[in-house]
Amino acid sequence: VARDAAGNSDSASIIVTVASVDTTPPTISNVNAAVTQNSATITWTTDEKSDSTIEYGLSKDNYILSKNDTTLLTDHSILLSGKTLTPGVAMHFRVKSKNAQGIEGVSSDLTFQLKGYTVAIQVLDKANKPVEGIEVFLYPDPLKSLTSSAGEAVFSNVTPGKHLVLAAAKKNNQQKTLEIDVKESLEPQRFILNIETLGNLPLSTVFYIAILLFVIAIVLAIVIIIKKI
Repeated sequence: VARDAAGNSDSASIIVTVASVDTTPPTISNVNAAVTQNSATITWTTDEKSDSTIEYGLSKDNYILSKNDTTLLTDHSILLSGKTLTPGVAMHFRVKSKNAQGIEGVSSDLTFQLKGYTVAIQVLDKANKPVEGIEVFLYPDPLKSLTSSAGEAVFSNVTPGKHLVLAAAKKNNQQKTLEIDVKESLEPQRFILNIETLGNLPLSTVFYIAILLFVIAIVLAIVIIIKKI
């Protein structure tokens, strides 16, 4: 209140404007991973302009690697590549976006997997004929497949490097192993494994097996008869 020399008073109103403080983190949506055999592009959107961060690693909540772009925008994209990524290996990741006020939004745990390599294991008998229905295991991934009529078990998204192949023929409980070295090649890689199945055993061996089974059957029959007496 102000007064003049004659004692007259006058008042003036004061308007105070209080700026609202943004405490809401950016909303993250539409997270997507586009992968090749040597890179992954992670994209997502936010409802307000914010920066871009991706954290990633081999297991959930263990994100030992990260990449950041400080540009504030609503459409986000980060390219990951290099020796930290291996074809065929799944990676856990999450994305973060921080607005101009420093409030950060965080996505849930997600995964991506670079495209691995295609490996075909052809199982042949001793006469080099394809064997169908053989269980083939590929370690250390591990992966499992059955051979087709062409004797092939095909695996996709295989990591490069050394692998152990195990083929198992249930008919005669035969197993055979083979060590293979998967290269970084876009073309399918083929390997041959020979296994001895009951169908191609020598006639003498088949004869002895038949006799053995016959003897076992007789012994079991005798045991059953004795128990009934």
